Amino acid sequence: MPKKLEFLCLANSQKLGGRCVAGISLKGGWVRLVSKRPGGALSEQECRLDDGSDPKHFDVICARVDNAQPEVHQPENFVVANVPWELKSRTAASNYKELIERHLHKESVLLGIPGKGIAFQALQGAPLKESLALFVPGNPRILLNSYGQKRRFRALFNFGSAAHDLGITDLDVMHKAEKAQEGEYDLKEFLGLSARKKILFLVSITEPFDANRYQGPHCFKLVASILAI
Repeated sequence: MPKKLEFLCLANSQKLGGRCVAGISLKGGWVRLVSKRPGGALSEQECRLDDGSDPKHFDVICARVDNAQPEVHQPENFVVANVPWELKSRTAASNYKELIERHLHKESVLLGIPGKGIAFQALQGAPLKESLALFVPGNPRILLNSYGQKRRFRALFNFGSAAHDLGITDLDVMHKAEKAQEGEYDLKEFLGLSARKKILFLVSITEPFDANRYQGPHCFKLVASILAI
């Protein structure tokens, strides 16, 4: 029997040709909704809400899940049941300020991983304790460029004592960036946010894959969501 899982949606991002939806359970703790298929990407239909809309940042959603399915690189995963998701409320972030602040990343190194990623093999003996990190980035910018025929969207920012350059998979930001000229932009200005708004990043860990310059499959950090509160 599928169980109800109510959560505050903080990410509806691109994943392996599908979607990744993640957030904070209203009971506390991170959740990532995944499918039964290899890689876990959700189809648009699987994460469509009962009113016909797509999940948005700060929606409160009730999903039905078959079971928890923690992985060494993604311990927060829950497998979705074949039941439509219910939109409980579409509200402002300020209504969940305390819940959000309780889940801000408190370590000085993002997810305890120096650099951009970690070898999947290394996780077999030391699984990640969490694969989602919510935090306030320092000096956030967005870099738009191309690699061959592919448009790239990169987040440049500081966290702790390190400078970071990570890919962006936030669908709303990607759609806006597709129409912009290549270059580096102040993120608040690029998104048209007022000075009083605070930006939060939700960084996630990818599925393992082989990448140039890395030996064996690796899991990489990416910016799954850019939030304004």
